[in-house]
Amino acid sequence: MLFSPIVNNQEDADWDWFWWEEVSYGLYLIRERFFEPNKRANIWLVQGSLRDLVIDAGLGLRDLRSYLEATGLIGSKAVMAVATHIHFEHSGGLHHFDRVAVHRAEAKALMRGNNFETATWLYDSEITRTPQKGWRAKHYRVKAVQPSRILDHAFQNLFIQAGINRTQSEKSQNLESIYQSCDYYNSHSSLLMSYQFRLFVRYE
Repeated sequence: MLFSPIVNNQEDADWDWFWWEEVSYGLYLIRERFFEPNKRANIWLVQGSLRDLVIDAGLGLRDLRSYLEATGLIGSKAVMAVATHIHFEHSGGLHHFDRVAVHRAEAKALMRGNNFETATWLYDSEITRTPQKGWRAKHYRVKAVQPSRILDHAFQNLFIQAGINRTQSEKSQNLESIYQSCDYYNSHSSLLMSYQFRLFVRYE
């Protein structure tokens, strides 16, 4: 039986900053509707039997976790937000989550809220609908976050511990989708550049 993706059609829901699509069972793609498409990050939600993983968190101009709760995409299970790397469009929303995982190479910069390391470079013209009255891009900063988990090459373990049980082909397809969308060729993608992560995504 072929899987038919579910799309959350929000063209008329002007109050929703986010948009989501169910890519396959338990795997959701989330995007920020009013951020320049060529710059916005793909946000992923992977639902596990024990806990859920949010991979990258967007700009943080709106509360992603509250949105996921309101839409029923996350519920009573624990949620871990994982940053593939800490550029602002990936890490800006991490402060909305209680549990955050980041690669060791970028942990200190995230804890300091270092906006040089997060490559924070946002223009008013890139936001087509402001998140609140009077908002200006020049005031935007990535907030400091204290990670609850520091990763070396342990991305695979996050999936195992979340109880994400898929068939071999489903796991490969789902994670390949995530892998291909996360700025892999960016030299700052410490987590994605790890041999263990690439091996897990491609072959396990």
